[in-house]
Amino acid sequence: MSKTLYALGDCGGTQLREFIVDQEGAILATSFTETDPNNYEGTVNTFADMARQVAKKERGHIVAASMAVAAEVGKNGTLLQAGGLKPWVGKNPGKDIGVALNLSGDLVGTPNDMAAVAISQQYLNKKNGRPANGIVSTLSSGWGAALHDGKDMVQPDEPGHVFLRPGAECPGGGDGHTEAWISGNGVLKNQGVTMKEWLESPRNADTFVADVSTSVVAMLNRHEQATGFRPDEFRWMGGVAAHQQIIMMRANNEASRQLGNLAPAFDAVTMGGQAGLHGTFVDAQQRALAA
Repeated sequence: MSKTLYALGDCGGTQLREFIVDQEGAILATSFTETDPNNYEGTVNTFADMARQVAKKERGHIVAASMAVAAEVGKNGTLLQAGGLKPWVGKNPGKDIGVALNLSGDLVGTPNDMAAVAISQQYLNKKNGRPANGIVSTLSSGWGAALHDGKDMVQPDEPGHVFLRPGAECPGGGDGHTEAWISGNGVLKNQGVTMKEWLESPRNADTFVADVSTSVVAMLNRHEQATGFRPDEFRWMGGVAAHQQIIMMRANNEASRQLGNLAPAFDAVTMGGQAGLHGTFVDAQQRALAA
């Protein structure tokens, strides 16, 4: 009897990370290759070729696949906005990977990279017997997020591209977007120094705390007003959040002060740097089970 295998990936503007795992999640093979934004077909083929090679070596069968993509993904899997992968806008990686691996469309997922993290956290919450409404958020070179509930809803969000105030340019070109003020690339572009250097100034640290807390509160209010969604938990990850714990604690405390008894519990993503990979594994498993 052939082994049940899953092909998992994490694709950004500079690197494609691929993992082939068995049904228990054990990693059988990994590959880290440079992403060429101008060679979409090459990236799809690289992903599919490795999956086929490992399946042959392990005498197994790829039953489902999931590749997180650093892009805004439409409901049908088409990329709508893609940052460093801008030439891929309009492409449908899930569909094309499915063709390459001879898998039906329902067996290949291409969640937004933050949606993959949300899938992971949602799964762990359920397994721990405490399903909850939550937000996962990565603050590093940019600021992204995704919402999830205690059932099966996962919704990517782009809080970094919401207007905060004029006076700085977002790395993506927008005037006054939140990323221009609180992200690593935003600070480097507008202040000319790294986030670490910039936050060494107490005045800059105070500004950062105010901007992060204001933006988080605005984000929560935006979703509550639009759909009634209010999270029980808000989990951070990413380089800035991970390396500036004291300043982030201050920002979380200030957001909690403003929100009062409606404040979520602020914490770190349970799976840390492996959250996206774990999310694609859960996604692929769920697709295989539903087929």
